[in-house]
Amino acid sequence: INAEYGMLYMKQGVWGRGNGFVPDKYKVHGLMWWRAQLLAFVMRPTAETRAAIDATRQELALGDVPYIGMHVRRGAKWREAKFVELERYVDAARAHADRAKARGLPVPTTVFLATDAADVLETLTTDYADDFTWVYREQTYRHPKRM
Repeated sequence: INAEYGMLYMKQGVWGRGNGFVPDKYKVHGLMWWRAQLLAFVMRPTAETRAAIDATRQELALGDVPYIGMHVRRGAKWREAKFVELERYVDAARAHADRAKARGLPVPTTVFLATDAADVLETLTTDYADDFTWVYREQTYRHPKRM
């Protein structure tokens, strides 16, 4: 993709229906592929952001292994959305790993956990230690256990 194509087709309404918004030479890939290419182009990280991502991956020893990213938010989130039990998060991660295995893809056995709650970290890394290898960034947790 080049910027000229991206701008041209964004102005014409790239999110429209059908393949009419895909340049002829890319129609063989389909509309969803074209949208993915545009998003990849628009959302590409700056050099500074890319360096921070690479440093974090190295710090967490993620390398090139397949992994699942899991964000569990607690704190005052309960006021905005229904509380979700940790078992449902783990079930979703298991289902994702199972789908990868069924498709012959590398199976993720590592979960990168992002959370604002120390009790979530404790529960997942203790109760589900046999399911996945849990990696996370050390930080200060602000929220007490949910009662």
